Amino acid sequence: MNIKFDGYCQYFNEKGFAMKKVILTVDDSNEIRGIVKYYLENDGYEVLEAINAFQTFKAVSNNKKIDLILLDVMLPGTDGHEIARKLKEDKNTQNIPIIMLTSKGDKNDVVEGVVAGADDYIIKPFKKDTLLERVKRILVKCEERGGERS
Repeated sequence: MNIKFDGYCQYFNEKGFAMKKVILTVDDSNEIRGIVKYYLENDGYEVLEAINAFQTFKAVSNNKKIDLILLDVMLPGTDGHEIARKLKEDKNTQNIPIIMLTSKGDKNDVVEGVVAGADDYIIKPFKKDTLLERVKRILVKCEERGGERS
């Protein structure tokens, strides 16, 4: 499949039909997921949601078109660092960029997130413009590295 990228939030297939970029947001807070979904959908993205590791891995295995994961650290059961490590160890998911979106913001937390595989780290509370700019930057960087979606 020949897919072209417009440099922002859509892919175009060989027939010229737009395909929105898909972002999985993982947070156990309904309020945070709702805010993130609202911001991203209003900016042209398709948003999937998960509240824990089980739902995250299910979404990733069921949807081969996830372009980015926004991942909280403090989740019930398996934490976000462990989820990131497992995603980066799997050849099928290792190239999906991850942005940690969490209230854990001291220097050691940021380092642990990056070591676990995060491509970026946003500390809650966050501003809409910060979230959208970081998402766009990571997606563009992924495309520049030759990331393709099949």
